[in-house]
Amino acid sequence: EGLLDTVVKRLEAVTARLEAVEGKVGGGSGGAAAADSGDVPAFVSAFETLVDTQVKAVVQKGDAVGGEEAKILLEGAAKFKQPSPEEFNKILAPTGEQLNKASALADGKRTDGFLFFKTIAEFLQSLQFVCYTGKGCGLSMPVATVDESWQSAEFYSNKLLREFKGVDDNKVEWVKAVKEVYTELKGYVKQYHATGLTWNASGTAPVAGSPGAPKPGPPPPGPPPPPSSYLDKPSAPAAAAAPAGGGMNALLGELNKGSAVTGGLKKVTDDMKSKNQANRSGAVPAGNTPKPVTSAAAKAPAVTKPPKFELKARKWEIEYQVDNKEIVIANPEPNQTVYIYNCKNCLIQVQGKVNNITLDSCQRTALVTQDVLAACEVVNGKSNEVQCKGKVPTIVVDNCGGQQIYLSKECLDATITTAKSSEVNVLVPDGDEGDMTEAPLPEQFQSNFVNGKWSTVAVQHSAG
Repeated sequence: EGLLDTVVKRLEAVTARLEAVEGKVGGGSGGAAAADSGDVPAFVSAFETLVDTQVKAVVQKGDAVGGEEAKILLEGAAKFKQPSPEEFNKILAPTGEQLNKASALADGKRTDGFLFFKTIAEFLQSLQFVCYTGKGCGLSMPVATVDESWQSAEFYSNKLLREFKGVDDNKVEWVKAVKEVYTELKGYVKQYHATGLTWNASGTAPVAGSPGAPKPGPPPPGPPPPPSSYLDKPSAPAAAAAPAGGGMNALLGELNKGSAVTGGLKKVTDDMKSKNQANRSGAVPAGNTPKPVTSAAAKAPAVTKPPKFELKARKWEIEYQVDNKEIVIANPEPNQTVYIYNCKNCLIQVQGKVNNITLDSCQRTALVTQDVLAACEVVNGKSNEVQCKGKVPTIVVDNCGGQQIYLSKECLDATITTAKSSEVNVLVPDGDEGDMTEAPLPEQFQSNFVNGKWSTVAVQHSAG
C-alpha cells in the first residue's frame, strides 16, 4: 500500500506541473496567444485525464502503471520547439530507464507475481509512442506501437484470466482495468499523436532543468596537457632506454661494412645444431610446467538448496530435485498449475488434468503428463524430455538444447512454438504397434524480401 500511495502522489505532482504549463501546440500568433494566456494544451489535459481515471483504477486494484516520465515529456513538447536528435535522445533517457526497470521485475526466477509483472512490463512498452520521429527511426507508427505492446501483454493477461476467473474477482478486475488503460491510451494517441509527437513550433529551445528538457551533464574535462616538443631534451629513463653503441649513426656505420658486418657473430658448432641434439621430442620437462592459476571463487563449491515438493494454493512447486525418479503428482485439480525449477536427472509424472505446466532451468529431466488445458512450457533447459499422453493444445520450447517431445495420438494437433532452441526432436506414433517416428524441428531459416515484405521459410537440406 505504501508503494501505491507513493505512485499516486508522484502522478498528482506531475499533474500539478502540467496544469502550470504554458503554450499550446501550433504555429503563428494563435500558439503564442495560448502561451500568454496560460491555457493547458488539449493533448496534455487528455493525458492527465487518462492517468486520473484509468491508471488510478489500476493502482487501486493492486498494481501501478507508470507514465510520469512520458507526461513530463508531453509537457515539454507543449512548451518547446523540436530538439535536435542528440537532445531528443537525452530527453528520452528517463523514459527508457523506467521501461528497463519494469522489464527487470519479470526477469529471473518466476514468482507468484510473474504474470502480473510481465503484463505490466509488456504493456509499458506502449509508451514508446513518444519516440517515433518518422520513417526510418526503427519504430512502428504510434498507434501501431500501442497495439503491438498490448498484444504482447494480452498473452500474459489471458493467462491471469484463465487462472483467476471464478476464483479471485479482484485479480480479474485488475486485468480488465489494465485493458481499459490500453483502450483509452490508443484513442488518445490516435487523436493527438497519430503521426508522432507534435512540438510547439513557436516555442523556445529546451533548457536544461526544464520539464521535458535533457538533464545537464557533468562538466567537460579540462584541456589535455601540452604536447612535449621534439626539441626538448629526453628524460633520464628515455636516455637509458636508448640503444648502446652510438645510436642511429653507429647502426648506419655497421651497415656500411658490407659483408664484414657478420664478422662479429658467434659461430654455431655441429653439437649446437638441433638435428644433432639427443632429445628432439620437443616435450617440455615436467619440472618446468607452469601450474594453472585457480581463483578462490573457482574452488568454492556450488550452493545447493534443499529439494522442494509442495502444493501452495493452486500451484505445485517442484524445485532443486536431483536424481529423483519417483516424483508423482496424483489426482491434481484442473485449476492447478505445476512449476518445476532447477531439477537434474529426475522423472516427474503428472497423473491427471492440470491447467499449465512449466519446466524451467532443468537438465536431463523427463516429464510425463496427461491432459493440460493451457500450455506446457519448457524454458532454459538442456537434454530434457516431455511425454504428452493426453491432450495438450500448446507446447512452448524457449532457449533449450537437446529437447525430446513425445506426442500421443490425442496430441497430434498440438501447436509447438520454439525460440532460440536447438536439437528439438518430436516423436509421433507410427501405426498401431507402438512404434514412434522421430522428426527434427527446423533450426535454420531463410528470409527474402518479396513484394515489399519479408518472407521467411525453414531451410531444407538434401543429400547429394
